[in-house]
Amino acid sequence: MPFYSWYPGPIKRYCVRRTLDDRPEWANYATFPAVNWFTPGQLIKALRRRGFDQIYSRADLAAARGLGGWKGSVLAVLKAAPILYWPIRSCSQSTFLVAKKQA
Repeated sequence: MPFYSWYPGPIKRYCVRRTLDDRPEWANYATFPAVNWFTPGQLIKALRRRGFDQIYSRADLAAARGLGGWKGSVLAVLKAAPILYWPIRSCSQSTFLVAKKQA
């Protein structure tokens, strides 16, 4: 469901109830659909509270690969103005983060 992690709580609960009752296709017919969702910002805060001090997004990891061309230009803009990354996160079907604790 696009933008699901951004839905208000009552709408999320309604969607979960419908998925479990009569709309399994909303969760791709999962036997146990995920019912705990986070926005990317909430997930980052939760990781930091648990001691992860290095958190990398898709853009961070792609930039580390040293992409060139138009992809490298887009990544440079995202790094300069992270607010522009919000639409990409919102439209993505998943959040991908890599988190690391100091040894």
